[in-house]
This record gives sequence, C-alpha cells and structure tokens, in this order.
Amino acid sequence: LRVATLRGHKLEVDTLGFSPDSEILASGSRDNTVKLWSVPGGKMLATLHGHTQGIVAVRFSPDGRTLCTSSSDNSFKLWNVATRQEILSFQTHRAPVLDVCFSKDGRNLATCSGDGEVRLWRAAGTDEVAKLDSEWDAASAEAAAFERVEEMRVRQQKLAAEAAVRNNAEAAAGRVRGMIPPRDPSAAVRQIDLTSHYNAVLTRPWHNTADPESLCLRDLPRGLVTLRGVRFDARGIVQLSGTELKKINGTYPERAPGIYVNLACRRLYFLHACGWPSLDGTVIGRYIIQYMDGTQVDLPIVYGKTVRNWFGDISPASDSAVAWAGRTDAYGGGNLRVFQTKWTNPRPGVRIDRIDFVSSMASSAPFLVALTAE
Repeated sequence: LRVATLRGHKLEVDTLGFSPDSEILASGSRDNTVKLWSVPGGKMLATLHGHTQGIVAVRFSPDGRTLCTSSSDNSFKLWNVATRQEILSFQTHRAPVLDVCFSKDGRNLATCSGDGEVRLWRAAGTDEVAKLDSEWDAASAEAAAFERVEEMRVRQQKLAAEAAVRNNAEAAAGRVRGMIPPRDPSAAVRQIDLTSHYNAVLTRPWHNTADPESLCLRDLPRGLVTLRGVRFDARGIVQLSGTELKKINGTYPERAPGIYVNLACRRLYFLHACGWPSLDGTVIGRYIIQYMDGTQVDLPIVYGKTVRNWFGDISPASDSAVAWAGRTDAYGGGNLRVFQTKWTNPRPGVRIDRIDFVSSMASSAPFLVALTAE
C-alpha cells in the first residue's frame, strides 16, 4: 500500500534512513543533497547542502538528534536534526565514504571507505579512536589513537571557531536581507533571484562598516535595470571573503553555494567586481556551474581578466566590460566600477541546476551583484 510519493531530488536517490521514532525520513541523492521528510505526510522539511558529490549513506544517531551523511567527495558530515545545521565535517578518507554506523549507545561512530579503511570515532567529540585496515593490530591502534586525541581536539576547536564565524555571517546576512528591496513582480526567471544569498546592501558601506567614510554602491541603478543591453535584477550584494577583507570584517563567508538557476541557457551574464587588488592573473574565486546531469564546469574569476578592484583601479579587465562606472569623494576621491562578464555555455541543451560561488582567499574579495541567463 503506497502512502506517499516524495519528489524533490533532481537526480537518483541512492540511500534512505528513518529516524529512531520513525517520524523523519532522510534521503540522499546524486544531486549532492540530503532531504528530510515528515512521516507519514511526506512533507519536505529541509534540504541539507554541503557535500560536493553524490550522497552514499544517511544514518540517524540512536537518540535521533544527529544525522550522519557520507559522500563520494570522501567526506562525512554530522548534522543537528532539530536545527538542520551542519555540526562537523571530516574528510580524512582517501576515497568515497561508503557507509557510516553509530554504535547502539550512540557514543561511537564507524566509517568505511573505498580506500580499504574503517575508522572509529567518538561520536560526542568526533575524536578518531582508531584506523582499521588490512594490517590493523588492536593494541597498537588503540595506543596510536590516544596519541592523536590532542591533535583531534585542536582540530575540533578550529572547526568550532569556523562554525562560529559561519553562524555570525548567517546572522549578519539575515539582518541584511531585511533591508533588501523586494523583487519586482515583473522580473523574469532568467533574472536569477539572489535574495537568499545577499549579505550586503548597495546603499550602505559593507566592507569597513566602522568607517563612516567607507564606500558603497548607492549610485548603482537598483531593481530591474538594463546595463550594456542585459536586463539584471540588482538589489544587493553577495560578498565573499578575502585575506584583506577578513582583517577588518570577518563575517563574510568563503563560499555561497546553491545559487539555483534551473534553466537551460546559451549564456550567463555576471554583474560583479571585487574589493582590494591582486596581481594580474591571480585566480581570486570561481563560479562552479553544476548541470542537472551531475557534471560541472569551473569558471575562474581572474584578476585583470574577469574583474578588478571596484574602487580606484582604472585599468581594463580584458575579458569583461565595465557595466557601470561612478565616482566617490571618499578617501580623497576615485572611480567606482562594476563589471559585466559574458560566459558562453558549452552545453546549452542541458539544464543548469545551480552555481556555487567560491572565494580563493586571495587579497581580492569577489562580490556578485546580479546574474542573468540568456
């Protein structure tokens, strides 16, 4: 007797797991996502993003509070089921993590991989207890494991610090989205909606917020605007981090994953720039374009070719055009610029699922204002 049909994944679903109380079903797909569903209603509760390749296994802890997922990207992740937030992520295996398993008391976790190893972890702190392989010896493995406890504890503290930065960035982005103008009802689906990714506003300084003289893009046309013949939905800024920006404002993330496109197109137009200069030829970030069939294309953001510093730099970007230019009196005066980059899709017949916007953590900090598909 079929109770419900659950639809939401874009590619094959390879793994399923019920929570201990049977009220939540987790599904893992080759579309790199994990989805949580209510049982028996079949309502989608959440989509968990973070893995970069297909999901291989999903397992709930015995108390149902934690979900462990593993992937072909050689990693496994722990998630808080209540908040749907990633707790920890580990990529210690050298091949896809094929399965994960909690002990009956929930205190230990085992992972196995195509690299021929089984690894044991303390689930509470996720310290690695032992690595088992064809040459494993129980006594030596236990002795070696406890020598690594301090190393793992330091690593865990680092992950906790990174999580704190991520949480601060999410909180700041939440406040910013309350100041973003609503999307124009006449905007077409080809003007990609970046609302959920905006973490800075055009009309306020967003790099050095403590400096009243700091720069902003208040004079850039906003809303549905046409720049160099392309219609854009420009209402905010998706700012990524860089080494210089991080020194004065550590709230911005290193990546903005999951910019959903869900379209087949011939070209993409990026309205973007960066803060702070780098040497010409430096890859300061990338757009990872993910197709519905699971393949991807890497589009590097190269300083001097794709973009330049939005303030002060008057040299051209060889592969892009200046979409908008302005002036500022701040810091003694200077030019402001935002660039338009046209990317020709090598696979126009295949639907683009999403784009991951990633910083290389160079001196320059890339930012995206708008994105249009043609």
